[in-house]
Amino acid sequence: GRTAKAWSQVPKAVARGDVSVLAECTPPQAVDLLQKVCHDLLAHRAGAAPRFFETGDLPRAGSYESLTAWWRELAREQKTAEHPFNAGLMLESLVSRARSALHSAS
Repeated sequence: GRTAKAWSQVPKAVARGDVSVLAECTPPQAVDLLQKVCHDLLAHRAGAAPRFFETGDLPRAGSYESLTAWWRELAREQKTAEHPFNAGLMLESLVSRARSALHSAS
């Protein structure tokens, strides 16, 4: 349901901590979208072509360690995303964690 322009802005918006990029998403959709961002960042870091976004749409990413830790967190979140206690807080938490992972140097 996103335009190509809106889609291309997702990774950098997440890196800025902009929760509004997930405003139209249900929690499971948000986790899925963030997994796509994370996948492409890991692929790009490894020298592979991104699958879901253009290379120019990707922000400078954190370390392999921070990105893989974020991937594991997203996998855990996926298990309970259908039934969050508070969907709004969950989306804020997901974006906050993504921002931290993307800005981690270790």
